[in-house]
Amino acid sequence: MKKIISITLACAVSIMGTACHTTQKTTSEQSYGQQSASAIATDTDDNTRVISISQNYGEWNTMQCNGTFRLRGGKSFSSSVIVRMERDKSIFISLRPVLGIEVGRLVITGDSIIVIDKLHKRYVAAAISTLTGNLPATISNVQDLYLGRAFVLGKGTLDKANAKNATVTSNSNGYNITPEIQAKGITYSFDFDKNGCIESLNITTASKSDQTYKVEYDNIQPTTAGMVAHSIGINGTAKGTELNFELSYRDITWNKDIKIDTAIPSNYKKIELKSLNSLFTAE
Repeated sequence: MKKIISITLACAVSIMGTACHTTQKTTSEQSYGQQSASAIATDTDDNTRVISISQNYGEWNTMQCNGTFRLRGGKSFSSSVIVRMERDKSIFISLRPVLGIEVGRLVITGDSIIVIDKLHKRYVAAAISTLTGNLPATISNVQDLYLGRAFVLGKGTLDKANAKNATVTSNSNGYNITPEIQAKGITYSFDFDKNGCIESLNITTASKSDQTYKVEYDNIQPTTAGMVAHSIGINGTAKGTELNFELSYRDITWNKDIKIDTAIPSNYKKIELKSLNSLFTAE
């Protein structure tokens, strides 16, 4: 579980996004979610319920948006960001706390992670497997986490094809979906309200360190690429330390040409991966 949170922290420390405004809804955007809400309320078959929820998720190739991120607890931090994603390939996050000037950058690809700290002229460059270990997490899973979409670990976004890989449990507030594909030492599931809107990703560990994590989703809005959580909170505790991130997106655009810059300045110092969590807050 520590490996999953390392990815989450790296993204969160760089992504910086909260209190955003959503884009104006078009007729096509409004169509997402409404059919699912009706289906979720009446379907009794687990497979059908999962398929109905997955119909909220539209296709996309690239995504770009502005945002703000707030880190609470311990060292507080707030900054604007620009986020870019290329479906199943990369995540690019530019940290811009003052006047739009970039001070840090994170790039995750299918096999590597690069974090650049421009303030201290240093960087991390490592294989993504160093963070994930034997965990079958994919770049698609990380993208889904930050868009507020349910996923099957190692398989991709929850959809009709892998609906059979998840089970549904009803509760007073809506539904819990638990993928059958789990990882050794952890369990994860997703909570949805009665209208089929995602509320949270829940992660529990079997370790003695009593680690608990929760990603909470809010301000679920229709876009041309389907329903997207515009407000995300990452909360948890690890060995007694409270983790609390809040982010949100605004001005999302889809399927436009984007630039994923992985260049590292030649005069920057390489630091170890273990320094990643404090990369932007160290003195």
